[in-house]
Amino acid sequence: MVGLAWRWAASQSGQQVLTLLGNADEMLNVAVLLNVEVVVHLTFCILSAHKNRLTLLQNIVFQIVRFVPGVFAFLSLIALEVYTMVSNPGIDFQTIAWLMAFAILFITPIATLSLRYFFPEYELRLEMIFHISIMMMLLGVIATVNGRTAAVATANTDVVSSLSVAALLMLGIAAGVLNFYIKKKNNNKNNK
Repeated sequence: MVGLAWRWAASQSGQQVLTLLGNADEMLNVAVLLNVEVVVHLTFCILSAHKNRLTLLQNIVFQIVRFVPGVFAFLSLIALEVYTMVSNPGIDFQTIAWLMAFAILFITPIATLSLRYFFPEYELRLEMIFHISIMMMLLGVIATVNGRTAAVATANTDVVSSLSVAALLMLGIAAGVLNFYIKKKNNNKNNK
């Protein structure tokens, strides 16, 4: 893909890329696209965690999302290709594109095997994908706002609301601790 996209990448300039990044409406579109991709990643993570107990429909969805590559991987590679072409004047653009394509062809399996070496547990790698996807979604939300706030901030603090949230949080923690001790007590009775 990188090798074949050299004509389009060569027609772009660094200024065009900066103009695109500065366009708020385009960034809103990219943020929406990012959130759609994150939903696909999260679907993969959730279905992959339960892949031994999937229904037929869930299995079909799992097989689809399993082979959907990240859209932003393509966008990042094209952006890298444009940057490399702009940074290396005097070198044939087609040569740069095909050198990058071959480098990516070798770097991708090496990076994958290195990740599997450093994180041998499948569940740990799955959890990393899940957490990275959540962080990407948060960045998408931040990019969607793009410096604009939906509500006007005030200097007043609503003490009652803050205390209500704190009380609700404490109630949830207490319920969790109580549930833990009840289960522990029941397990001790069953083991005797």
